[in-house]
Amino acid sequence: MLLMVQIDAVNLPSLNRLMEQGRLPTLAKLRQLGQWLPMTSVASHFEGAVSQTLHSGVEVADHGLYYPFQWSAAEQRVRYYHDIPAPEAVWERLSRAGRRALVIDAYEARPLGRTEGIHVGGWQFTNRVSLRSWSSPRSALAELSRRFGPPQSADEVFGQQTITRLLQQRERLLAGPGRVADVTLHFLQQGQFDLVWPTFVSAHFAGHQFFDLSRLMTDTTGEDTRRALEGTLSDVYEEIDRALGRILEAALVFSPYGMSLNTTRALLLPDMLQAILRGPAETNDAAKKRAGQNAL
Repeated sequence: MLLMVQIDAVNLPSLNRLMEQGRLPTLAKLRQLGQWLPMTSVASHFEGAVSQTLHSGVEVADHGLYYPFQWSAAEQRVRYYHDIPAPEAVWERLSRAGRRALVIDAYEARPLGRTEGIHVGGWQFTNRVSLRSWSSPRSALAELSRRFGPPQSADEVFGQQTITRLLQQRERLLAGPGRVADVTLHFLQQGQFDLVWPTFVSAHFAGHQFFDLSRLMTDTTGEDTRRALEGTLSDVYEEIDRALGRILEAALVFSPYGMSLNTTRALLLPDMLQAILRGPAETNDAAKKRAGQNAL
């Protein structure tokens, strides 16, 4: 099983600061035990193309998908990017090969038809542009909603927002990582998968809404409310770290002992006891011969 855990659109300085403060122990340990490497990305110029390139391995110059709403020259109109052909994602290729993937909330992923494995979109919360609700098989989302509760809306407003709405968004973003862990563990206990790819999208949406709240804060904002809203991004990262720890704990498999050719001599114990209790009645040659036969 290949486990790919995606923490979508993090602010690296904030992440490093929180690790240094001991607030992200799971990520800090992973960095200590493994390798921490920068990744090349198309995000410098086409940040909206990252998801399609990441999921498919196809460069933006070839797939041409760089924004949720794109201009169609042939139709002289704006089209939603799901209406434009896209390259095959890695989990689709796996499905064609008869392999099973567990994919939770792949950012901007397209709804799939019947495939091998389990694919769920819009589970942590829903967003009408980037995280629409769907699942394959179709029954999976309804079954999960009955078990863990349905996802709530986290649609974004890119403009003046009320404090009440921001507090509501904060609550739903903080709940998202735990919902990812719940579903990932639920399916890992039920079956085997060749690829497991959960995505923590709360980090992405928290960055959109809570990276800088200075323009919203006023002298009338209560101190507790101010502190909660300003700490949302860090709090979301902490929730992701806890959820990641739960997933890794379940994914680790170990054996406390190794096994090879068994070299124990316990099978000689009965004859050894008899020799001691009967005394040296046998000659050394007879005892050696009998011991050799038992060893065989």
